[in-house]
Amino acid sequence: MSRVLFGAAYYPEYHPADLLKTDLDLMAEARFSVIRVGESVWSTWEPDDGHFNLDWLQPTLDGAHERGIGVILGTPTYAAPPWLARLYPEIAGEAATGQRMGWGARQEMDFTHAAFRFHAERIIRKVVERYADHPAVIGYQVDNEPGPHLLHNHGVFQRFVNRLREQYGDVRRLNEEWGLVYWSHRLSDWADLWTPDGSPTTT
Repeated sequence: MSRVLFGAAYYPEYHPADLLKTDLDLMAEARFSVIRVGESVWSTWEPDDGHFNLDWLQPTLDGAHERGIGVILGTPTYAAPPWLARLYPEIAGEAATGQRMGWGARQEMDFTHAAFRFHAERIIRKVVERYADHPAVIGYQVDNEPGPHLLHNHGVFQRFVNRLREQYGDVRRLNEEWGLVYWSHRLSDWADLWTPDGSPTTT
């Protein structure tokens, strides 16, 4: 798309349904060309494990299309639903102290954990399949506000080390590429790689 888009995030789920027409009319009057919707409400899309509510966004997309407003459809996985945290407490992110992060904000889960990845992929596929052919949808947002927490989960760190092994092959090359002569950080073995809480240069 070669033109500059003008618009804002819109959360119809936060407002009474009878405000939708007024809201969209005001957007058209302001010459909005795009809105972003749907990204923070996994528990609205999937109120309970495996039970999906996919039709609630249809009136917003229809109304946007009638007014010539494109829609960026957000995937909802940066804010996990309470049922997921209840069923899989082990997906909680961990701080440097090893304490699990409490549920209730956003991005507080171990997004590398198999249970999280399974459920995240499932809801994303359901949402995209439901609205992929809607004429208002012009794109997708794959995450929102990433990185507010540095995850210290053991599994996250081990997968990071495995990724480094694949990319660099051996610690000699990693030492060179990362400049690990600094502060005596040079590694002699992969087991020497430190977790993020071990040095202010990694936080």
